[in-house]
Amino acid sequence: MAVPSSGELSMFKIGNEKNVNDYNDGDTEVADDGGISLRGLSDDDFTDGVDGNAENAINTDGWLATTNTSNPAQTGANIQTAPHSMSEFYGYDHDHVAQVILHSTTFQPQFRTFAVPYQPLRAASGFTTSLNASNNSPTNIGSVTSQGTFTVGGKSGVNLASLYNYDTNQTSDANNGEKIVLPFHHASGSNFTDSGWTTCKIYSGSSNSGTLVVTLTRSSATSFTSVIQNSANVRATYTFNGTRAFSNHFGTDTTASNKSQHFLEIIE
Repeated sequence: MAVPSSGELSMFKIGNEKNVNDYNDGDTEVADDGGISLRGLSDDDFTDGVDGNAENAINTDGWLATTNTSNPAQTGANIQTAPHSMSEFYGYDHDHVAQVILHSTTFQPQFRTFAVPYQPLRAASGFTTSLNASNNSPTNIGSVTSQGTFTVGGKSGVNLASLYNYDTNQTSDANNGEKIVLPFHHASGSNFTDSGWTTCKIYSGSSNSGTLVVTLTRSSATSFTSVIQNSANVRATYTFNGTRAFSNHFGTDTTASNKSQHFLEIIE
């Protein structure tokens, strides 16, 4: 449990957060060591206690947790600089691990129906790129600001190929997609492995401060495939089955410029 984000704080409990990752642990080890000081909590180069044992070093990423309400605002960069204040520990989470953003971009979604010979009418809402070209996949919808160059699936130099909410049968349900499709592209080499990223989050608006539309986690993907299509195109595709209304998942407007921007981030 992290340090509370408001109210009265205890130096002994802050010591517990640093030593056993639990502000409310009730461990009296710090007191038994001979006491504690604010300098000892804040400065890794200063040791409290009569036995000379140092506390765990500050996790400078500990203030990236959502509970951070430190005052003055604390990012971990200046905690060891005097003057020290207990309020700098508001929201500190000693075992918090900072997220690594592999790629982020804005995109302009678009809704489009399309036909595949001898198949029901299909629909998709989102964006595609030229890297998405494959049989029976939507093309020429929406736009994306950056396809990126990042590392996933055991391959570096990977690009984002597309993202769309997909319905393969408009005659049975014209209002909802049946799955979200997330393909990656690489220009050469062996197949992708199912690895290298954990989460893809999509927000309405131009940044991750907008409303969260959907979270896609790699571990919960319905399917993963990797195909070497030719010497210049290796494609990994994740699908996430589920009924999602087009109106809420990238929209139904057939003109991309009429749609508000969305923001996508892929997290390691």
